[in-house]
Amino acid sequence: MGKRKIKKYKKIGCKMVTFQLDELSFFVFIICFLLYFTLLYSGYTKKTPSKFTIFNEIYRNWVKDRIDDQSPLVGVQALRNFIMGNSTFVSSTVFVP
Repeated sequence: MGKRKIKKYKKIGCKMVTFQLDELSFFVFIICFLLYFTLLYSGYTKKTPSKFTIFNEIYRNWVKDRIDDQSPLVGVQALRNFIMGNSTFVSSTVFVP
């Protein structure tokens, strides 16, 4: 049987540190996790509302107005028109190269 050759690395002034892909991906995950919660916390503590909050308020007001109307058909027709408009937009973007 032949002898195995073992590669030796030279130390250049400091301890050589090698990272595996798993460790590197774990550090990236931790950084993204901390960044996400930092941005989430800053979004909750700022004085001006975010775009998401404004859209939620618009939706709540729209639903309340549709419920207060005498005819429930107006809300159903509005939802149907909204869904049809979105499906038309999505189907037309399929043809755009």
